[in-house]
Amino acid sequence: MKLVTSKNKKFGSKFIRFITGEEESHFLFVFDKSLVFHSNFQGTGLAWWNHYLRQHEIVWSLDVNLPPHIEEAFYMSFVDKYYGQPYDFMGALYLGVRMIMFRCLSVPLPDKNLWGLPNNTFCSELSFKPDWDLIKPGLNEKLKNFVGDMVTPRRARSILDLELRNYER
Repeated sequence: MKLVTSKNKKFGSKFIRFITGEEESHFLFVFDKSLVFHSNFQGTGLAWWNHYLRQHEIVWSLDVNLPPHIEEAFYMSFVDKYYGQPYDFMGALYLGVRMIMFRCLSVPLPDKNLWGLPNNTFCSELSFKPDWDLIKPGLNEKLKNFVGDMVTPRRARSILDLELRNYER
């Protein structure tokens, strides 16, 4: 499995990067070196990795070396539960407004996304939704300290990189 942040040349990516002040605009998962699971403006879905690479520039990636049966269990439980959810436009808008307030006025980010809709997901929100205990027991509990719906792609990558960088099962 690979965790990835990326960007592209489209308006949405540029706008997200402008608002957050970060290099990347997107967080995604790659399974079996070929299948992307992510949330974009069309909602959560699957894409072919090779096709994705034609349109996006990779900013960061982390290979999480898992035995095939663990990766498959992780993938199946994750995708089965979250595939087809609508994009959380209201949650992303709230995060954007709060990022502007944080960057311009030093107003701290709140603990909760007040506009986020249940069963709707934006990309960095998706990064906190899988059952991480399937990979690293106890990780779900650690991640409760972070609110996934108030995390940018860069912050999600920083948190998960710290937890999984040297992890092998």
